[in-house]
Amino acid sequence: MVRLQADDREQLMHRLAERVKELTALHRMAGIFQQPRTIPEMLREIVSILPSAWQYPEITAARIVYGGGQYCSGHFRTGPWMQSARFQTVNGDEGSVDIFYREERPEADEGPFLAEERDLINSIAEMLRIFLDRKLAEEALLASEERFRITFEQAAVGIIHVDIDGRILRANQKFCDIVGYSRDEVVRRTLQDITCTYDAGPEAENRDKLIAGRISGYSIEKRNIRKDGKPVWVNETVSLVRDPAGTPRYFIFILEDITGRKQSESEHRGLVHDLEERVKELTAMYRTLEILQQPKPVPELLREVVAILPAAWQYPEITVARIRFDDRDYVTPGYAASEWRQLARFTTFDAFDGLIEVSYLEERPEADEGPFLAEERDLIESLARILKGFLNRRKAEQALSDSERLYHTLADAAHDMVYILGSDGRFSYFNSYARDMLGEDPEEYLGKRSRDLYAPAVALAHERCEARVAASGEPAYFEELAVFRYRSLWTANWLVPVKGGDGQTMSLMCVVRDIDRRKRAEEALIRAERELEMLKKSPGP
Repeated sequence: MVRLQADDREQLMHRLAERVKELTALHRMAGIFQQPRTIPEMLREIVSILPSAWQYPEITAARIVYGGGQYCSGHFRTGPWMQSARFQTVNGDEGSVDIFYREERPEADEGPFLAEERDLINSIAEMLRIFLDRKLAEEALLASEERFRITFEQAAVGIIHVDIDGRILRANQKFCDIVGYSRDEVVRRTLQDITCTYDAGPEAENRDKLIAGRISGYSIEKRNIRKDGKPVWVNETVSLVRDPAGTPRYFIFILEDITGRKQSESEHRGLVHDLEERVKELTAMYRTLEILQQPKPVPELLREVVAILPAAWQYPEITVARIRFDDRDYVTPGYAASEWRQLARFTTFDAFDGLIEVSYLEERPEADEGPFLAEERDLIESLARILKGFLNRRKAEQALSDSERLYHTLADAAHDMVYILGSDGRFSYFNSYARDMLGEDPEEYLGKRSRDLYAPAVALAHERCEARVAASGEPAYFEELAVFRYRSLWTANWLVPVKGGDGQTMSLMCVVRDIDRRKRAEEALIRAERELEMLKKSPGP
């Protein structure tokens, strides 16, 4: 009987240890996903930790296949005993997670593999798919931002960003060509350094008006002083970028060299108008990118973006706009359907359709696309790409959050109490089984410490063990008579460090198993053996 109980206990501990290994692998994967690394680097790191999560790590080899490449664990070699899970990313690329045993082992649920290992490899494949989809969405956003950078750098006019104090923050190559300075030389200067003395006063006055909100932008002709000391006439168009609270951030200057201008005055007015339109379009793109960086709900951000769109079109006084996404409309005041409209559609990676619509409420002269300019077509398409990249990134972040909920689902399925202590030593999570073990709702202990859950003497031992595990990074096992508020029982405790990608302990996970019935049976058996020994030693009648 004693031998049978010992075997049961050993088997139980083995199974629980396997679950701890699986949960630890999932935790480590989640930590790796947070690191700023390339996809190949992350896949190599993930595949290196997989063998330790299987029942026989010493004979286990792992492989991840994705994007035409293979990422293998150390000393990789295939074998006839294989477990595999496939996945497909949003761009259609297929991949798989493959686990091999290099030697034969006893039959279990799936060949030599456990049923829980099938759940584990499926979860790993799904986490990889979610991570890769998020990474692809981020790369799409970066590509959109790169297109914007190229627009800035390759523009046919000089463009500079200037802070509120007049210091040049950024300049494109065309501006450097106009003033004859290198880019490094330009960004160390102020507007006053390169502006003719006679023109400095009017320009400063216009900037002050812009900051005060008395004007929305200005365009002047002025003389800049080149590096060689010669004056160069430029047509300068200026707008001010403000943050969502209305605080001035920086100026955008668009400069055209008009020293050799030969066109008539009417042609010149048309050119100024075009430059003003480009400033409005660039400002709209800058403001859209800035708005989408805010940590706000998507509907609130889309309302802010749609509000700035009319000002970027040629006739803002009669312009209305609409953004449609996820079956919801975000419109500007006075919006109404119109026959004069521009549309740009986009679709996110999870097949949600969206569109941007800009309409004129009154008829205007024919241009390149009805009353709209060709540049306005480019602008609305660029804005649609920016929104698509942003929404894909938000949805990828949500998918990552969903994978974390998957981990909680696995923990909730365990028939042991599982809780997590943050780096501050406070409870951040209890699984659903904790209610059964404690005899009360564990939610009230979130944000508290072990001293609030256990009786003082038990809590002191717990907190000392927690400190040792956090400092050493090594797991601990102990049995104790746990005294809670509503019940006392013998428990087996596994305290495991959860480490990040840098190897540092981020939190502690504790698995608490009810062994009260077994423990009390062992105590009864010990007492019976002692009584038997006493009977043997006592003299006969």
